[in-house]
Amino acid sequence: AVPGAHSRRRTSRSKSTEGSAKSRRRIRSLVLLVVLLVLAAGGIGAVLLFGRDSTPTAAPAVTGSPSAASLPGAAAPAAPSSPVLDEQQRRLRAEQSLLQRGEIPGATEQRPANPTDVFLPCQAPALVPPTGTVIVGQTLGNTDFTTYVGQTVAGFPSEQAATDALASIRSVTASCKPYDFRYVNSDRFDRITHTDVDPALALGDGGVYLAEVVTPGNYNAAPITYSYGYVQQGQFLVRITLTNNSAADRPGLEVLVRRTLDRLR
Repeated sequence: AVPGAHSRRRTSRSKSTEGSAKSRRRIRSLVLLVVLLVLAAGGIGAVLLFGRDSTPTAAPAVTGSPSAASLPGAAAPAAPSSPVLDEQQRRLRAEQSLLQRGEIPGATEQRPANPTDVFLPCQAPALVPPTGTVIVGQTLGNTDFTTYVGQTVAGFPSEQAATDALASIRSVTASCKPYDFRYVNSDRFDRITHTDVDPALALGDGGVYLAEVVTPGNYNAAPITYSYGYVQQGQFLVRITLTNNSAADRPGLEVLVRRTLDRLR
C-alpha cells in the first residue's frame, strides 16, 4: 500500500459526501421556495376570487338630472288636460245629451229648437257665443205650461270660452232686479222677481242657480215660478229652465242637469 493513499481516499470520500449534502440542501431549499411561491400565488388568487365574489358591487352613479318631483318643494306634475273637441265631436255630444220626453213627468210634448244664443234671465240680452260654437236645444212640457223644461246645450271652441260665458252669466244674475214684462199686442204685463240666487251651483265645473217668479200684474192668473240652472262642463255650457206644477224645483233641475252632463262625457 502506498503510504497516505487511504487517508487521501477518506478525505476525498468525506469531501464528496459533504458536496452531496450541500446539493441536497440546495434542492430542498429550491423545492421549498417553489412550494411557498405556489402557495402564495394560490392564496392571492383565492383572495382576489372570493373577495370579488363577496364584495357588494356599488351601484352605478346616476348621471342624469334629478326629476322635478324629487326636488325639495317641487309641485306635483299637473294632470293632463282633456283633449280639445272639434266642432263635429261637440255637436255629436250635444245632440246626444238632450233629454227625452219620458224623463219629464207630466210632459206631453217635445219640440226641437235651433237656438243661435243662450237665453238669460233678469231681462238681460241673450248670450251670443263666439264663432264656432255649436248650440242645440228643445222644449218639453204640456199644453198649459204647468210642466215645462227648456234645454240649451252650447259646445264652445275652447274650455276658456265656456268659462268666460259662465262668468258673464254670474255677473248678470248678481245684478238681477225686478221688472215688468209686457206682452206684445196686449196691455197685460207680468211682474218678474228673482229669489234663491246661488252663484256657486256645485255641478260639473261650476254653475249658477236662481228662481224666477212670474206674477200677473193686471190680470187674474196664478203665479208661476221657474228654476234656472247654468252649468259648465269642459267646453260645454248647459242651460235648463224648469217649472214643475207651476213651482220652482231645484232638486228636479239638478237631476236633469246631471243627466245632461253624464251624456256629454
